[in-house]
Amino acid sequence: ECAKKHLLAIDPNLDITVINQKIDSQSIDILNKYHVDFIVDAIDDVNAKVEISKYALTNNIPLIISLGMANRLDPNLVEIIRLDKTTDDPLAKKFRYEIKKAGLDTRSLMCVLSKEKPKKEGNALNSIMSVPSSAGLNIASYVINYFTKEGKHNEKHLWNC
Repeated sequence: ECAKKHLLAIDPNLDITVINQKIDSQSIDILNKYHVDFIVDAIDDVNAKVEISKYALTNNIPLIISLGMANRLDPNLVEIIRLDKTTDDPLAKKFRYEIKKAGLDTRSLMCVLSKEKPKKEGNALNSIMSVPSSAGLNIASYVINYFTKEGKHNEKHLWNC
């Protein structure tokens, strides 16, 4: 709701729908009610990530997936990469496994993640503001590039990284 309010202050002609719904195999079809131009997945639930990925691929909707940012300190190590190229990220490892189990191609999914190995002490998942912020900026850039002339007419630029 906050993002919608901010975006409408910039451009009141935007058509933004906020959906406050836990995503799972039973609820994913809620997206059929809407025209979806692009999906940004920033959910920490692996099963929801799989459902969103299946939906996006089945319906030919562009998608970018945010992966592990917790327990990292260096925002310069955040990058966009295909899922099959991810390393050193426990969330990406589990997500890759579930994507393969679902019969989906890990090469068809673009992700933003930190290449930094997590610095973990105990079970706590901590974040320093600059790392998830860097992920958000990378995602925003990716989506903007998709909708610019360069992005729409140069699929290789975006999808064959």
